[in-house]
Amino acid sequence: MKKAGLVFIMMAIACGVIHAQDHELQKSWGVGAGALGYTGRYSVNADLSTKVSYNVNALYQQHIINNNVWVRANGVFGQLKGDNTSFENSRAAKGSFSTNMAELSVLAGLDIFDLSKKRFTPYVAAGVGAYSLLGYKASNGATKPNKDKTAFVVPVLGGVAFKATNKIAVFAEGNVRLLNKNLDNVYGTGVSNPNRYYSINIGARYSLNASDIVNKPIW
Repeated sequence: MKKAGLVFIMMAIACGVIHAQDHELQKSWGVGAGALGYTGRYSVNADLSTKVSYNVNALYQQHIINNNVWVRANGVFGQLKGDNTSFENSRAAKGSFSTNMAELSVLAGLDIFDLSKKRFTPYVAAGVGAYSLLGYKASNGATKPNKDKTAFVVPVLGGVAFKATNKIAVFAEGNVRLLNKNLDNVYGTGVSNPNRYYSINIGARYSLNASDIVNKPIW
Protein backbone atom coordinates (compact mmCIF):
# COMPACT_ATOMS: atom_id res chain seq x y z
CA MET A 1 0.00 0.00 0.00
CA LYS A 2 2.81 2.38 0.87
CA LYS A 3 4.58 1.54 -2.39
CA ALA A 4 1.41 2.23 -4.38
CA GLY A 5 1.04 5.60 -2.67
CA LEU A 6 4.66 6.49 -3.40
CA VAL A 7 4.24 5.53 -7.07
CA PHE A 8 1.10 7.69 -7.28
CA ILE A 9 2.91 10.71 -5.83
CA MET A 10 5.85 10.26 -8.19
CA MET A 11 3.51 9.97 -11.18
CA ALA A 12 1.68 13.15 -10.14
CA ILE A 13 4.96 15.06 -9.86
CA ALA A 14 6.13 13.69 -13.21
CA CYS A 15 2.88 14.76 -14.88
CA GLY A 16 3.29 18.24 -13.41
CA VAL A 17 6.84 18.51 -14.71
CA ILE A 18 5.83 17.31 -18.20
CA HIS A 19 2.97 19.81 -18.29
CA ALA A 20 5.32 22.57 -17.12
CA GLN A 21 7.51 22.01 -20.18
CA ASP A 22 4.64 23.31 -22.34
CA HIS A 23 3.58 26.07 -19.97
CA GLU A 24 6.03 28.65 -18.69
CA LEU A 25 6.08 28.68 -14.91
CA GLN A 26 5.68 32.07 -13.28
CA LYS A 27 8.44 33.92 -11.45
CA SER A 28 7.92 37.15 -9.52
CA TRP A 29 9.42 39.49 -6.99
CA GLY A 30 7.47 41.60 -4.55
CA VAL A 31 7.39 43.94 -1.58
CA GLY A 32 4.97 44.42 1.27
CA ALA A 33 4.43 46.28 4.53
CA GLY A 34 2.21 45.97 7.54
CA ALA A 35 1.97 45.22 11.24
CA LEU A 36 4.28 43.05 13.36
CA GLY A 37 2.87 41.90 16.67
CA TYR A 38 3.91 39.97 19.78
CA THR A 39 2.10 37.79 22.32
CA GLY A 40 3.53 37.00 25.76
CA ARG A 41 3.50 38.25 29.38
CA TYR A 42 3.95 41.91 28.39
CA SER A 43 0.99 41.77 26.00
CA VAL A 44 -1.47 40.87 28.78
CA ASN A 45 -3.95 43.73 29.44
CA ALA A 46 -2.03 45.92 26.99
CA ASP A 47 -3.73 47.78 24.15
CA LEU A 48 -2.89 47.18 20.51
CA SER A 49 -0.54 50.13 20.10
CA THR A 50 1.83 48.84 22.82
CA LYS A 51 2.29 45.34 21.37
CA VAL A 52 2.08 45.91 17.61
CA SER A 53 4.60 47.76 15.46
CA TYR A 54 5.70 47.79 11.81
CA ASN A 55 7.41 45.48 9.34
CA VAL A 56 8.44 45.52 5.69
CA ASN A 57 9.20 42.48 3.56
CA ALA A 58 10.72 41.61 0.20
CA LEU A 59 10.26 38.31 -1.62
CA TYR A 60 11.14 36.26 -4.67
CA GLN A 61 8.61 33.62 -5.68
CA GLN A 62 8.99 30.80 -8.22
CA HIS A 63 6.23 28.41 -9.25
CA ILE A 64 7.48 24.86 -9.68
CA ILE A 65 4.40 22.78 -10.62
CA ASN A 66 1.52 23.91 -12.85
CA ASN A 67 1.57 27.52 -11.55
CA ASN A 68 -0.05 26.29 -8.33
CA VAL A 69 2.85 25.02 -6.22
CA TRP A 70 5.61 27.52 -5.48
CA VAL A 71 8.64 28.27 -3.36
CA ARG A 72 9.43 31.68 -1.89
CA ALA A 73 12.49 33.34 -0.42
CA ASN A 74 11.27 35.98 2.04
CA GLY A 75 13.08 38.69 3.99
CA VAL A 76 11.50 40.73 6.80
CA PHE A 77 12.68 43.73 8.81
CA GLY A 78 10.62 45.29 11.58
CA GLN A 79 10.17 46.10 15.25
CA LEU A 80 8.89 43.87 18.05
CA LYS A 81 7.65 45.38 21.30
CA GLY A 82 5.48 44.78 24.33
CA ASP A 83 4.54 47.16 27.17
CA ASN A 84 1.85 46.67 29.80
CA THR A 85 3.31 48.95 32.49
CA SER A 86 0.51 51.53 32.14
CA PHE A 87 -2.36 49.09 32.54
CA GLU A 88 -4.11 47.41 35.45
CA ASN A 89 -2.49 43.99 35.56
CA SER A 90 -2.93 42.12 38.80
CA ARG A 91 -1.87 38.65 37.64
CA ALA A 92 0.70 38.93 34.86
CA ALA A 93 4.20 40.35 35.10
CA LYS A 94 4.52 44.06 34.30
CA GLY A 95 7.27 45.33 32.07
CA SER A 96 8.31 46.23 28.57
CA PHE A 97 10.79 45.39 25.84
CA SER A 98 11.56 46.56 22.33
CA THR A 99 13.86 45.32 19.61
CA ASN A 100 14.40 45.52 15.90
CA MET A 101 14.40 42.18 14.11
CA ALA A 102 15.48 40.72 10.79
CA GLU A 103 14.18 37.44 9.42
CA LEU A 104 15.02 35.28 6.41
CA SER A 105 12.91 32.28 5.44
CA VAL A 106 12.17 29.83 2.63
CA LEU A 107 8.58 28.66 2.21
CA ALA A 108 6.69 26.18 0.05
CA GLY A 109 3.18 27.23 -0.87
CA LEU A 110 0.05 26.30 -2.76
CA ASP A 111 -2.22 28.57 -4.80
CA ILE A 112 -5.76 27.17 -4.76
CA PHE A 113 -6.32 28.59 -8.27
CA ASP A 114 -3.90 29.21 -11.13
CA LEU A 115 -3.48 33.00 -11.15
CA SER A 116 -2.57 32.92 -14.84
CA LYS A 117 -6.14 31.78 -15.51
CA LYS A 118 -8.13 33.32 -12.64
CA ARG A 119 -8.29 36.83 -11.24
CA PHE A 120 -7.69 35.81 -7.63
CA THR A 121 -6.52 32.90 -5.52
CA PRO A 122 -6.32 32.04 -1.83
CA TYR A 123 -3.01 30.47 -0.83
CA VAL A 124 -1.26 28.78 2.08
CA ALA A 125 2.41 28.20 2.84
CA ALA A 126 4.85 26.98 5.48
CA GLY A 127 8.61 26.86 5.74
CA VAL A 128 11.73 27.32 7.80
CA GLY A 129 13.77 30.39 8.59
CA ALA A 130 15.88 32.25 11.10
CA TYR A 131 15.58 35.60 12.85
CA SER A 132 17.93 37.91 14.70
CA LEU A 133 17.09 40.52 17.35
CA LEU A 134 18.91 43.84 16.96
CA GLY A 135 19.27 46.60 19.58
CA TYR A 136 17.35 44.72 22.28
CA LYS A 137 16.11 46.74 25.30
CA ALA A 138 14.14 45.50 28.33
CA SER A 139 12.60 47.44 31.24
CA ASN A 140 14.11 45.07 33.81
CA GLY A 141 17.59 45.96 32.57
CA ALA A 142 18.46 42.36 31.81
CA THR A 143 20.47 41.76 28.68
CA LYS A 144 19.31 39.21 26.14
CA PRO A 145 21.75 36.26 25.92
CA ASN A 146 23.34 35.95 22.49
CA LYS A 147 21.96 32.42 22.19
CA ASP A 148 18.43 33.88 22.38
CA LYS A 149 19.03 36.73 19.92
CA THR A 150 19.24 34.46 16.89
CA ALA A 151 17.11 31.37 16.39
CA PHE A 152 15.33 29.17 13.89
CA VAL A 153 11.62 29.67 13.31
CA VAL A 154 8.77 27.99 11.43
CA PRO A 155 6.56 30.49 9.56
CA VAL A 156 3.01 29.47 8.61
CA LEU A 157 0.95 31.83 6.47
CA GLY A 158 -2.27 32.22 4.56
CA GLY A 159 -3.46 34.92 2.23
CA VAL A 160 -5.18 35.93 -0.97
CA ALA A 161 -3.73 37.35 -4.19
CA PHE A 162 -5.59 39.42 -6.80
CA LYS A 163 -4.42 39.94 -10.37
CA ALA A 164 -4.42 43.71 -10.93
CA THR A 165 -2.79 43.61 -14.39
CA ASN A 166 -1.09 41.00 -16.55
CA LYS A 167 2.14 41.65 -14.67
CA ILE A 168 1.07 42.82 -11.20
CA ALA A 169 -0.72 40.91 -8.44
CA VAL A 170 -1.61 42.48 -5.09
CA PHE A 171 -1.76 40.35 -1.96
CA ALA A 172 -2.86 40.39 1.66
CA GLU A 173 -1.54 37.75 4.05
CA GLY A 174 -1.12 36.82 7.68
CA ASN A 175 1.95 35.00 9.00
CA VAL A 176 2.50 33.43 12.43
CA ARG A 177 5.89 32.10 13.54
CA LEU A 178 6.20 28.91 15.55
CA LEU A 179 9.06 27.59 17.71
CA ASN A 180 10.72 30.97 18.23
CA LYS A 181 12.71 31.51 21.43
CA ASN A 182 11.76 33.81 24.31
CA LEU A 183 11.36 37.45 23.24
CA ASP A 184 10.37 39.42 26.36
CA ASN A 185 12.97 38.18 28.89
CA VAL A 186 10.30 36.72 31.19
CA TYR A 187 11.36 33.16 31.88
CA GLY A 188 12.61 30.90 34.63
CA THR A 189 11.81 27.75 36.53
CA GLY A 190 8.07 27.21 36.70
CA VAL A 191 7.28 30.18 34.43
CA SER A 192 4.91 29.43 31.56
CA ASN A 193 5.32 32.21 29.02
CA PRO A 194 5.02 31.07 25.40
CA ASN A 195 6.04 33.92 23.09
CA ARG A 196 4.88 34.31 19.50
CA TYR A 197 5.28 36.94 16.84
CA TYR A 198 3.06 37.43 13.84
CA SER A 199 2.58 39.79 10.91
CA ILE A 200 -0.23 41.05 8.69
CA ASN A 201 0.97 42.50 5.39
CA ILE A 202 -0.33 43.92 2.14
CA GLY A 203 1.85 44.26 -0.92
CA ALA A 204 2.35 43.60 -4.61
CA ARG A 205 4.21 41.10 -6.78
CA TYR A 206 5.60 41.84 -10.24
CA SER A 207 5.73 38.91 -12.66
CA LEU A 208 9.03 38.51 -14.49
CA ASN A 209 7.49 36.51 -17.34
CA ALA A 210 3.85 37.52 -17.50
CA SER A 211 3.71 38.57 -21.17
CA ASP A 212 1.87 35.36 -22.05
CA ILE A 213 -0.82 35.82 -19.39
CA VAL A 214 -4.23 36.91 -20.64
CA ASN A 215 -7.04 38.17 -18.47
CA LYS A 216 -9.79 35.58 -18.20
CA PRO A 217 -13.03 35.36 -16.22
CA ILE A 218 -12.75 34.05 -12.67
CA TRP A 219 -14.88 31.02 -13.48
